[in-house]
Amino acid sequence: MNNFCKKLKDIHIDLTNFNRLRSSPPNSIEIINYPNIDKNLIALLKRLNVYVSRAEVFYIPANNNLPIHIDLDKFSNIVKLNWVFGEGNMVWWKPNSENYRCHTTPIGTKYLLFQENECTEIYREKIGFPSLVNVGIPHSVINNSNLPRWCISHNIHSISTKKQLEWDEANNMLQSLF
Repeated sequence: MNNFCKKLKDIHIDLTNFNRLRSSPPNSIEIINYPNIDKNLIALLKRLNVYVSRAEVFYIPANNNLPIHIDLDKFSNIVKLNWVFGEGNMVWWKPNSENYRCHTTPIGTKYLLFQENECTEIYREKIGFPSLVNVGIPHSVINNSNLPRWCISHNIHSISTKKQLEWDEANNMLQSLF
């Protein structure tokens, strides 16, 4: 078993608002705040003592890559629930140096950015939907297809502790979804 990604059972979410967003794709890589979290997903996660604090949509045009990054301003094992539409692989990396910088996305979230020539690939997998993915270690997305790649990404937290879930805790709490 890997500590990077895990496929979940087929969880249907309402894609009406997402499909409206997809009808006018941006020209470049975009991160879009996505307030339209599916009510059924919210109810399902609540039964598991989990809630979604924020959802984002990541858009990668055809034949483009999302650079190596961590979804926070520090290393961890935090996870997100992702629904990916399109082609591409998610790749996880081990940094070979401490030469990375903190940045802020257009929607105000912090992330660390790494240079590929200063990292070593450690795992790669095509991510479908839905999936649990570890975003607290360096990762990237490679889209070598002629189609765009969209990802609805949900930050998930424990209702009890209010903390964003990390890999082991998420695997325990979401066990019924695997």
